[in-house]
Amino acid sequence: MNSGLDGGAKDGVALPLALALILVLGLLAASVFEMLYSERMESLRQARRVQSELSAESGLSYALYRFASEDEPWRTSELRHFAVDSAVAFRVSSVQDGPFANVISENIGKDSGLVRIVARVGSYPDTLPALVLLDPEASLLLAGSAKIEGDVALKKGSIGYSTHYKMPASKDASFAGKALTMTDAFWGGISFHSDLTRDEFQNLPETDRCVFDGRDTLPSLLECSEVVIRGDAFCRNCEIRSRQLSVSERASLNEVKVFADTASLSGDASISGTIFSRDTLYVDLKKEQTNEIRLFVQGRKTGDASYNGRLEVQRLKSEFATLAFFGDNWDATMPGISVYISEDCNIRGALFVHGVVDIRGKFRGHALIWNFAFEESGTRWNGFFKDGSIALDTASRELIPDIFHFGGTFGYEKE
Repeated sequence: MNSGLDGGAKDGVALPLALALILVLGLLAASVFEMLYSERMESLRQARRVQSELSAESGLSYALYRFASEDEPWRTSELRHFAVDSAVAFRVSSVQDGPFANVISENIGKDSGLVRIVARVGSYPDTLPALVLLDPEASLLLAGSAKIEGDVALKKGSIGYSTHYKMPASKDASFAGKALTMTDAFWGGISFHSDLTRDEFQNLPETDRCVFDGRDTLPSLLECSEVVIRGDAFCRNCEIRSRQLSVSERASLNEVKVFADTASLSGDASISGTIFSRDTLYVDLKKEQTNEIRLFVQGRKTGDASYNGRLEVQRLKSEFATLAFFGDNWDATMPGISVYISEDCNIRGALFVHGVVDIRGKFRGHALIWNFAFEESGTRWNGFFKDGSIALDTASRELIPDIFHFGGTFGYEKE
């Protein structure tokens, strides 16, 4: 009788144990299933995210292809593309934003998160020699202690040393390079499209004077007719729109975007980003600029024989500088010097000028200009390069707005 009771007790315990074991196994199976399902879904989400990024990058690559294949700057409000298998689908636009083309590429595939790439597009001058002279009648004479290290491209002229009794070349003048005639295709591929940036200065503010001093911080968007930034005033990634801009003392503008009729940069200010002026841009910076700085002037014709536009650089030391004069409606009959670079300058980067240049300081990189000239004692000396130095620097890679169409290697900088 005792054995029968013991057997019944064992039977009573076995069922709960079996149910508990089944429950544990079920929970383990559910956990494994959940883990595998989560991993599978995460892999699927990752694949979709990668596909979205590839679609957006494909749109950017397509935009670069269009930039490189067109004879004029490529612009479109929207272009959509769908691959046959819908694996790659993107929407891309190219619009003017200041001096650069602004490209936005987005993926538009199904069941994928939005990936948006915003970039400024231009071309690199790595295929150019040290100096390109665009004036079809240009011949260049070195005067004073002028030096050129690198090849010079010109259509049919020559490079020589001035023997003019008023403006002779000294024993320090030198030309270490070759005069290149280049091909018709090279010259035919160079064009200017400053009409695209002409409207960038419309609707600049007509009222208010805004002064920032001490340790003031500028807002992300500042619109005043006159803007004065001095002391230790600071901004990062801000946009300034004004008729007249003055930056001085120890002001710091990081990755700034400026649109102004006239602008002046002086003192110990630190500036990086783009300064785009319609009429005049004056630079006299004592402090070395350690970040990329872009100094651009649009210029404009104000009469049959009058022109408003000048980039004057009295002092600038920078290893990452792009200087450009767009020369809107400019021609060789216009008076004045478009770009002046004084003897107190030491600049490495790019110099692109649809106009006349007077360089007295040191420049290293790539220069593409119309011609040289300088004015002294009421006399204009066309085709003379006096006292300055130009040297090829193949390591400099500044992005040039496609307003200057010259067959360079197209690229982009993400914003």
